[in-house]
Amino acid sequence: MKKSKKTILTISLLALILTLSNCNQCINAVSYIDNTKPLNFTSNFQGASEIAVNSDKFKRLTQWLSGNSCGWQPSPASYASTGVCVSQQNNFRLLYWKGTDEVVIGLIDKGNSSKQYSKRISKGELDFLAD
Repeated sequence: MKKSKKTILTISLLALILTLSNCNQCINAVSYIDNTKPLNFTSNFQGASEIAVNSDKFKRLTQWLSGNSCGWQPSPASYASTGVCVSQQNNFRLLYWKGTDEVVIGLIDKGNSSKQYSKRISKGELDFLAD
């Protein structure tokens, strides 16, 4: 009986460690953006446009992504597009709701698998995208 309790405890501890280690991930999102091409931008506030490569928005977004590579959580949820700002290029997209405290990135990784991650941020931190 003692051996089975020890086995159960070991398996439970292993499952807990695996669960906790999967909660926050570091994503090098900038590596999915081609710095020689503009981002397609769609907003319910502004309609469709492009974020030019050398523009302040492009630079601020890539700097933000570089400085916020960690703390992403896998997100299997689907997101409604009401009030959303979408920046997209090739295998990368960023969803942000103006004035909120959450951002979502979706990408197709090097293994050709679709991934989606979300992150809590300071409220309004990416509002510059909608300006």
